[in-house]
Amino acid sequence: MAASEIEQWWIDKFQENLGPIRKVAGWTTQQLADELGVARQTVSNLETGKSPMTKLQYLACLLYTSDAADDLIGVD
Repeated sequence: MAASEIEQWWIDKFQENLGPIRKVAGWTTQQLADELGVARQTVSNLETGKSPMTKLQYLACLLYTSDAADDLIGVD
């Protein structure tokens, strides 16, 4: 797999789990949207797969949700 394919795989996997990560953190769609500086509908579209996640969106979400993602997968 080329580096760009691996990056896209990680982005896709994160997008697939964005809803559960958000819920584990106890955030509403609006709260996550506000933290990321996007519309609530953007977060909803990302969670449902209606819009593909960009690398910039991935990085912003990853930074904001890293603790919740760790809790979801059981990392200390």
